[in-house]
Amino acid sequence: MYFLFNQEKKKQGVNLQLIKLDTTNIQSIILNTKIDNYQDVRLQRVQKKWLISKDNFTTQAFAQQVDSLLALFTDIEAHHVRTPSKNKSSNYGFGHSSNTRVRILGDLIHEDFYISDLTTTQKAYMRLANEKEVFEVSGIFHQLNNQSFNKFRDQRVHGLDIENIRTLQFSEMKDSIQLLFHKSGDDWQNNDLNLEADSLMDNYLKQIESLKSNHFIYDFDPLTHQDFLDLQLILESEYKSCEIKCYRDSLRTPEFIITTSTNTDACFASDSTALFSKIFKPFLELKEEVQSIDHD
Repeated sequence: MYFLFNQEKKKQGVNLQLIKLDTTNIQSIILNTKIDNYQDVRLQRVQKKWLISKDNFTTQAFAQQVDSLLALFTDIEAHHVRTPSKNKSSNYGFGHSSNTRVRILGDLIHEDFYISDLTTTQKAYMRLANEKEVFEVSGIFHQLNNQSFNKFRDQRVHGLDIENIRTLQFSEMKDSIQLLFHKSGDDWQNNDLNLEADSLMDNYLKQIESLKSNHFIYDFDPLTHQDFLDLQLILESEYKSCEIKCYRDSLRTPEFIITTSTNTDACFASDSTALFSKIFKPFLELKEEVQSIDHD
C-alpha cells in the first residue's frame, strides 16, 4: 500500500498519486452506495473465490465483476486538487452523507474514501476519509456509484453452452404435459409432434443464450412452495444439465418466480414479458398449437 501525499505535488495540484495497491493483497472490500441505501455490501476473499454479503445473506460473487472492481484500485491518481478546505467541499457534492463510500482491507492495507454523487463519466470527485481535500480523478471511478449487491451476484440463468445442448424437456405440471426434443447429429427431433423441429429449436436456443437477470427476490423458498410449481424445463448438454423451474404466486407482483439448478442461490422474479416469456412462453404457445391441430 502507498498513501502518498507529496507536498511538492500537492502544491502543483496535478498527478498526485492517492492510492496504489497490489490487489492480490486485498482481503475484503466494503461498499456503501445509494442503490443499496448505503447499507454495507461486503466482498470477502476466501481462498480463490469471493463471497458477497448484505444483511444476513451471503453468496458467491461473480468473478468477472469482482475483477473489474479490483482493476480500479491498482493506481488512483488525482489530476487536480479542487478545494483546500473541507468547508468548501459541498461544491463538489461532499456537504452531505449520501456519497459512495469504499473501504479496502487486507495485508497492510486500510483504505477509506468517498466518491461524490456529482461524479460523471468525464471526471470524478474523491475525498479520502482522513483528509480535507477534494481530488478530481478519472471519470472511470463513476462506476463505483453504480455498484450494488445484485450487480456482484451471478445473474446467469443456466450458464450452459447452447452449442452442446442435446435434449430439452418441457413440462406443465397441472396438465401433466411434456414436450421432449432430442438432437441427433445436427438435427433436432421430436417423436410425438409432426413439426419442423430444427428451426424451432435453433431459434429458441438463440433466444435463451447467455440469459441473465438481476431481478432477485429473497423471501421465497422453493422447498416450502412446491404447490406453486407450474412449469419446468430441463436442458441437458454433453457435460452438464440444468433444471429451470417456474413457480406462480398470484399474490405477488410480478407473479412468476424462476429458479435454476445451476445457480442455486438465486430466485428470479419475472412478469409475463421477462424471463418467463423467453424461457417458457414458446413451449406454451407450441402446446396450444399442437392441441389445436389435434382437435381439428
